[in-house]
Amino acid sequence: MRHYETMFIVKPTLTQEDSDKQVQTIQDIIKKNDGEIEATWDMGTKQLAYPIEKHSRGRYFVVYFKSKPDL
Repeated sequence: MRHYETMFIVKPTLTQEDSDKQVQTIQDIIKKNDGEIEATWDMGTKQLAYPIEKHSRGRYFVVYFKSKPDL
C-alpha cells in the first residue's frame, strides 16, 4: 500500500454537522475500497484564490490515507 493525501473544500455556509458528514463520506469511500485512514486535518476556513459558486471562502480538509494505487 502507498501513502496518499486528498485535499477538498466544502462550502463555508455548512454547519459543523454537515461538514462532518462530507468528511465522513470521503472517508467511507476510501474505507470501502480497502484503504486505511491515517489522519484527517481540518485546516479551517480560508480565502479562495477565486470565487466558486459565488463563495469567496471555503473550509479546507486534508485526509491522509494508505491504499492500493488503483483506488
